[in-house]
Amino acid sequence: GTDGTTAVPAADTVDENDGDATVTQLIFNLVKGIVGAGVLSLPAGIAAYASAPSGYVPAVGLIAVLGAMSAYGFAIIGRCCAY
Repeated sequence: GTDGTTAVPAADTVDENDGDATVTQLIFNLVKGIVGAGVLSLPAGIAAYASAPSGYVPAVGLIAVLGAMSAYGFAIIGRCCAY
C-alpha cells in the first residue's frame, strides 16, 4: 500500500494448482532450457571454422565439449536435488 508495506494475496486467491508438476515435466523443462541455450550458441562456434576445409573436426570437438559441460551441469543439479 501507500504506507510502504507489500500486499500479500489472501489465502483464498492463491492458485490451487501451484506446484503440481510431475517429475517428468520438471525434467523435460530443465532439458529444454539447457539444450535450447546450447543449440543457440552452436552456429556461431561452427561458423568460426566454416572457411577451413576440415571445419567438421573443430565443430564436432565443440559439440563434444558443450555436451560434456551440459552433462556435468546436469550431474551437479542432480546432486543438489538429492538433498
